[in-house]
Amino acid sequence: MLKRLRASLANPSSIPQFRKDNVILVILYIFVLSFIVTLPTLISSVGTSGASVSTKYAIRELLLENKDSFLEGNITNNTLTITNNAEGTVLGEKVAIVLPTDDIDINSFVTINVYYVVKLNTNDIEIYFLGNKIKTYSYDDLNLNGLDFDFINNTNYKERNESFEKIEAAYDKVVNDIKGIWITFDVLKEFARVFFIVIIFDLAFAFLERGLKGISFKECFVISMYSFAIEIVGQIIDSLYGLTICSYIGIAIGIIYFVIAMRNTNNIEKTME
Repeated sequence: MLKRLRASLANPSSIPQFRKDNVILVILYIFVLSFIVTLPTLISSVGTSGASVSTKYAIRELLLENKDSFLEGNITNNTLTITNNAEGTVLGEKVAIVLPTDDIDINSFVTINVYYVVKLNTNDIEIYFLGNKIKTYSYDDLNLNGLDFDFINNTNYKERNESFEKIEAAYDKVVNDIKGIWITFDVLKEFARVFFIVIIFDLAFAFLERGLKGISFKECFVISMYSFAIEIVGQIIDSLYGLTICSYIGIAIGIIYFVIAMRNTNNIEKTME
């Protein structure tokens, strides 16, 4: 396997000698490399407690931007009281807040890629993931008793900040409580993205080159899988440092590697193990 890894990363001209490899084993090879891409996300997520600072800042900004339409009322004795006609809203790309007055199907959010729904009921809060209820809290569980939603218009920075911090602490608790769910989901989503991008490229190039130079579709597919393994390295760098361009560079190098490997098929018999 080390020979194959070396060929995939630095010696594309030797890739054709592995064209007879079992397809299942090669897919497993890509599977393992794709899983490695998810390790930075997995490690950083496991070591994280609560929501990120950037997420909390984004929530504050969104609430302040929409303060004119923000709900009015308070939470007292574990009871939410709303005194205006406010409606729920979507926070960013993943979270929606639904109020007791909202007449909406929770499952409808899944169709617009909103994964989490926070449903504020009169006496409790329900947390949904992909349309399924996963947690229920009383307002006291999240230490939200005494919260007056008029804080959003409070000109006293200290008092307004204390209310924000109360909401953020509740958000942190929910994030920690469902940590296993969102980490698993994020890791699987990233793995699937990387794995299937590589497989799609492999199938596409194998289809285009099928039958050429006397090799079968299966052999083209194996060659393309080894050639595009370099793209996964770009994905790893992207995952570690946020350099999206590395993913595209990996694809470009993969195409070059595939062309080099196919051009060396005339020497397959000489280079076979």
